[in-house]
Amino acid sequence: MDRLVRNKTTASEAMELESGAMNPFYPEKQHTQGYLDELQKRRQTLPVCGLAQRQRFLDAYQSEKSQVTVVTGETGSGKTTQLAKTILFDEFASGLRVACTQPSQVATIGVAARVALEMDVGLGTLVGYKVRFDNTTSRKTRLAFLTDGLVLRQYEQDPSLSNYACIIIDEVHERTANIDMLLALVKKSLATRHDLKVVIMSATIDLEKFRRYFNTANVFEASRQVHSVDIKHVDTAPILYETAIQATVRHIVSRPTHGHILIFMTHSSEIERMCLVLQKNHPSIRAVPLYSSLPKHDQDLAIGGSGTLTYCGLKKEAGYNYRVGMSTLLTAPISQDSARQRAGRAGRTQSGEVYRLYTKEFHDNSMSKHTPPGVHMREVSGVVLRLKSLGFHDVTRFDWFDPPHPEAYLRAIGDLEALGYIDNRCRITPNGRQAAVLPVHCAWYNCLLKAHELGCLGQMITIAAVMSLQDDILSRPHEVRYAADVMRKCFGHGESDPLVRLNAIHCYIQMKKDLSTEHLVGWCNEYFVNHEVAKQVISLRSQLRDLVVKAEIVQDRSEILSLNEEDEEYSAKIRQALLAGFFMKAGMRTSNDTYKTARDNHIFLLDPQSCLIGMNYQWVICLDLHYSGVQYMRMVTAVEPEWLIEYPLFSDDQLPKDYFGKFKNPRMKACLDDVRQKMGQ
Repeated sequence: MDRLVRNKTTASEAMELESGAMNPFYPEKQHTQGYLDELQKRRQTLPVCGLAQRQRFLDAYQSEKSQVTVVTGETGSGKTTQLAKTILFDEFASGLRVACTQPSQVATIGVAARVALEMDVGLGTLVGYKVRFDNTTSRKTRLAFLTDGLVLRQYEQDPSLSNYACIIIDEVHERTANIDMLLALVKKSLATRHDLKVVIMSATIDLEKFRRYFNTANVFEASRQVHSVDIKHVDTAPILYETAIQATVRHIVSRPTHGHILIFMTHSSEIERMCLVLQKNHPSIRAVPLYSSLPKHDQDLAIGGSGTLTYCGLKKEAGYNYRVGMSTLLTAPISQDSARQRAGRAGRTQSGEVYRLYTKEFHDNSMSKHTPPGVHMREVSGVVLRLKSLGFHDVTRFDWFDPPHPEAYLRAIGDLEALGYIDNRCRITPNGRQAAVLPVHCAWYNCLLKAHELGCLGQMITIAAVMSLQDDILSRPHEVRYAADVMRKCFGHGESDPLVRLNAIHCYIQMKKDLSTEHLVGWCNEYFVNHEVAKQVISLRSQLRDLVVKAEIVQDRSEILSLNEEDEEYSAKIRQALLAGFFMKAGMRTSNDTYKTARDNHIFLLDPQSCLIGMNYQWVICLDLHYSGVQYMRMVTAVEPEWLIEYPLFSDDQLPKDYFGKFKNPRMKACLDDVRQKMGQ
C-alpha cells in the first residue's frame, strides 16, 4: 500500500494488491482460499471488477478536468460495492476517508456488511457504517457508509468536509430532500476543496442533466448485466392485486424448479399479511418480510439467486398540500425508473423473470419517467430553516437540482415566522438558529422551551423523541387490530395521544429495569409495544438531552426537570407545552368529532385511533393534519381556549376572513372574544 499515490493508482496495482496472499490493509493477515475464490468469481461475473472497466472508471475519476464523476449502470452491475473499493485504493494514500451515502438505513447497513465481507475485514474496522441510532465506524475506518442525512449533519459542522477525500452519493434516483440538498452543498464544497472528489451513482439517472448541473464530462457507464430478464405484463389490470400476487406465486412454485421470489408491496401491513397467506398456502416455501421498521437483525437478509420478481406497480407516496398545510399518503404508480430498477434485481446472478401486474400501456402512459424530487413532495420549513442557519439568507437562490415550488417556500416562511424562527424580513432569529440544532422537526424547539418554563422538560424531551420517529411505538397489526386497541387502553389518557405514548415508553423503561431481555420482548408483544421503536426512542431521547444544552434551552443536563406524575397540573402543563409548537394546527369543534382549523378554516375529523374520539373537547391541536382519503387530525391533544389567546394566530386580524372581510367562523371569534372578556383582556 505504501507505493500507492493518491489519484495515480492503476487498476492493475489495485487488483494485484487485493489478490495477493496477504491482506493489503492488514499485512499480518493472510487471505483465505475462500476469499480468493470469491474474488475470482466476482471478476468473472461482474465486468466492473475486471481490469478494463476498472481502469476506465479510474481514468474518469482521476481526470483533472472535473472533480465530479457521474456513474450509471444497470442494477446488479456492482457499482456500489465494487467502485467504492476501487476508490478506497486510489484515495488510501490521502489518509482521508471515503464516504458512501445511502438513502435508507437498511441499504446502508447491508452494503457496508457486504463490502467488509468482500474485503476480508471486520465490519467496524477499515469498513464501517453510521445510521441514526447505530455507529460501527472508528478511527480506523477509511470507507464509511452513511445515510445522506448524517452527511448533511457533518456538513453543518464542517462545510469543507475536510475528513473526506471522496463523497459517493449513491441511489440519487431516489431524489429525497436530503439527497437534493446534499448535491447542492457538496457542489458548493468543491469550490473551496479542490482535492475533494464526488461520485454520483444510480442505475437510472438523467445523465445529461447531472452533467450540466456539475459541469462535468467525467462519465462512467458500468457494463450492463450479463443475465437476461424476461419482463411480462398482464393484458388486463387486476382489481385486487394481492389476489393477483398470490396467483402469480402459485404459478411460479408449481414449476419443477424455481429460485427465490421477490415481491414488492406498498405497505408493511400488506407485506405481513401476504407472508401469512403464502406460508399457509405453500408450506414448502419460507415467506420472509422485509421493511425498514423491522428489527435490525431481521433486515440483515442475504438472498442469493433471486430470479423471479413480481409487483403491482404501485407505492404509498407521501406528499404535502402547501395550501392547506396538510401531509398526504396516497397510493400512486411508481416511476418508470423504479420499474427498471426493480427489474434489474431479477437478473443479478442468473436469468430472471419479472411479472408486472399492470399493462404495458399503463407503464408507458401512466407512469412518470422519473421519481419526483422529495422537495416537491414534503413540507420544507425544516429545510428552509436549516439553509438559513447555514448562511443561505435568500433560500430561493439556493442551487437546487430541482427547486421547490414557490408555494412551498411561502408556506414555510409563514410557518417559521409564526414560530418566531425568522423575523418579518425573513432573517433567522436566535431561536431559529437554536431550533436548527435539533434533529427533530423545528416546531419541537418551542415545545421544549415552554416545557422548561413549566418544569416538564424531561417529559417533553421524551415525547419529542417518541413522536419524531417514522413508526409508532404502539403497533396495530391489521389482523389483531382490535386486540391492540384493547391493550392500548392500558396506557390510556383521555386528553392527549402523545401522552398515551409517553405512558407507554415510561412503562417500557420500567419493564426494561425489571425484566430480562426475553421477558421484555414478551411484554412488548403482549401490549403491542414496538420493541425496536422503543429502543430508538431511548437513543434519541439521550441525544436530545445533550442537544437541549447545545440549543441553550438549559445550561447543563442537571437543569432538565420532570414533573411528578401526582402533580394535579401534570397533564395541563405538558399539553400547554405541546401547544407552543403546534398552535398552528389548532381546531375548534363543530360537531361530534369534527373540527375546523383556526388558521385556514378547513374541516378535519379526529383520527379514528385517537383516544379523544367521543370526548367532545371544544379545542384541540394535532401534530399532523393528514389526508389519506379523508382529512384527519392525527396525534391529537385537548387544549383550553384560555391558553390560545397568547398566540397572535388567534387575534382578530389573523383569523380567517372571506373576500368581504367577514370572519369565516363567527363561532370561533365569539369563543375567543368570550375568553378574552373573562380574562379581562
